[in-house]
Amino acid sequence: MSLRITHHRVLLILAAFAVGAIACGSDTANMTPPVGAQVAMKAGSDAQTGTVGAALPQPISVHVTDANGNAAPGTKVTWTVASGGGTTSAATSTANAAGDAATTWTLGTGAGANALVATIPGGAAVTLHATGSAGVAATVTKVSGDGQTIGRGEQSALLVIKVADQYGNPIVGATVAWDFVSTGGGTFTALTITEANGQAHATTYADYAGPGTYISKASVGVLTPVTFTVTAP
Repeated sequence: MSLRITHHRVLLILAAFAVGAIACGSDTANMTPPVGAQVAMKAGSDAQTGTVGAALPQPISVHVTDANGNAAPGTKVTWTVASGGGTTSAATSTANAAGDAATTWTLGTGAGANALVATIPGGAAVTLHATGSAGVAATVTKVSGDGQTIGRGEQSALLVIKVADQYGNPIVGATVAWDFVSTGGGTFTALTITEANGQAHATTYADYAGPGTYISKASVGVLTPVTFTVTAP
C-alpha cells in the first residue's frame, strides 16, 4: 500500500503546527512572575550581637514568598532602621531566584538595642533585632573629686573616673591602676575594676599625718592617665 499525501493534507498539517505554536506562545506570554506576599527572617539573621559602629558578624537575610508559599524572586525588599541609629549597605535589595534578599547591617554608635525592618510591596514586613556592645577602651576621664581641700582627720570625697570607648559608651570590667603620692602621710583605698557605668573610684587622705599635697593617678592600659590633686592645709 503506498502512502500519498496530497497538497491539501500538507496544508492542513502545517496549519495544525502553526496553531499549536501560537497556543504555546500565548501560554508563555500569559505567565506572570510570582508576587511577594510574605517576608520572613532567615536563620542566623536575628538577635545578633556586635560592636557598636561596626557591621554585624552575619549578613541580614530574609525570604520572600507568594500567597501560596512559593519563592517570589524579583521582589524588592526595603530596609529601614527602626532604632539604634545604624545603617544598611543598601536601601533596597531584590530577591534572588530562591526568593532571598540580603543586606549588611552596621549598628549605631550607642550600646544597646537596635532594630531593622524589612518591607515588601503590599506592606508585609518583618523586624530584626541586634544588640550593640561597647568597643575597646579609648578614653579615661575625670568625673569628680579633683581639687578638694580637707582638714586633719577628714576623708576625701570619692575620686571618680570613667572609662569609655571611642563613642563614649562605658567600659565594664576595665582594670584601673591607681598610684598615690603623698607629702603628708594618710591612707588610700581604690576600686580597681570599672562598674556597669564604666566608673571606678578611690578614697584617700583619711587620718593624714600632716599638711601637704596628695596626688592620685588612675591609669588604664596605655591610655593617657588622669591625675587628682587634694590639698591639706
